[in-house]
Amino acid sequence: MRISLIGPMAAGKSTVGQLLADRLHWPFYDTDTLIETSRGKSISQIFAEEGEDFFRNLETIFLKKLLTQPESMVIATGGGIVKKLENRSLLQTHSQVVFLDLPVTEQLQRTAGDTSRPILMVENKVERLEALRQERLPLYQEIASLTLQTHQAAPEELAHILEGHLKISKNNCQPKVEMSHFYQS
Repeated sequence: MRISLIGPMAAGKSTVGQLLADRLHWPFYDTDTLIETSRGKSISQIFAEEGEDFFRNLETIFLKKLLTQPESMVIATGGGIVKKLENRSLLQTHSQVVFLDLPVTEQLQRTAGDTSRPILMVENKVERLEALRQERLPLYQEIASLTLQTHQAAPEELAHILEGHLKISKNNCQPKVEMSHFYQS
């Protein structure tokens, strides 16, 4: 079984993913980290020197490699991995997809002063984050079998919830589930 975490930047995919992998005693992979390590450059450098399209193609290459492995694993993906239809298809076909959602206001707080995110190197970060949300939210929702709001629980609690969900659904085909009690009213 493979668990893939999708969602916007700063939603906690890497943190929750590592915690979940530790709980399950499974390997953990972060597509951004794999790309940075393979290229010997930061994501920002790759975007600046080779462009976003080149980076998105690298995401697909690494996603294919991970999702064709026979072992169980937890995968944290970059926020824009869902932009490509091929990636959405790979994720949905070869893993259980969990959407870790985060409101734009929380994203702003979590990314304040962060210069490592090339997509946020703009004058109006609020406008940029809102545009990204509008573009990507339907794509996240399209392939997710489970949605959690990460700003309403600690990463450890989210990993615990995911572990419990996996135990319930391990041998069953589960319909899409939205953990509505983690949404603000």
